[in-house]
Amino acid sequence: MGGIVLYTGVVTKNNDWDLFPLKAINLFTWLNSMDFYTVILKKSTDYWVSLCLENRIVGQGNTPEISIDKLKEAIDSWSEIYENEPDIYISPISINELHEFLTLEDSESSDSYELRKVYA
Repeated sequence: MGGIVLYTGVVTKNNDWDLFPLKAINLFTWLNSMDFYTVILKKSTDYWVSLCLENRIVGQGNTPEISIDKLKEAIDSWSEIYENEPDIYISPISINELHEFLTLEDSESSDSYELRKVYA
């Protein structure tokens, strides 16, 4: 059975995290004031790719957890640079880029996606 599986979750800096189906999003209403990133996880044949919608930064790993860890490292690295050079252009992912990420197929096929809220 193919398709898109959407989840939301909390990833803290100490890498504790939980996943909940989107219907359980009300569990996170108290977190609205916190800074977070929206991440889509895409399962490829051999690895997971995580894409941050707010800044187009990606991470990759053999598991969703490793992919999220790599993404958080990339976001932290980018944040350090941005603090010293605020003139760096940043923009959220466009609909066309998101569509390409979700549908681009070469020799691999992806039937599994996850949407997460990531605190970095």
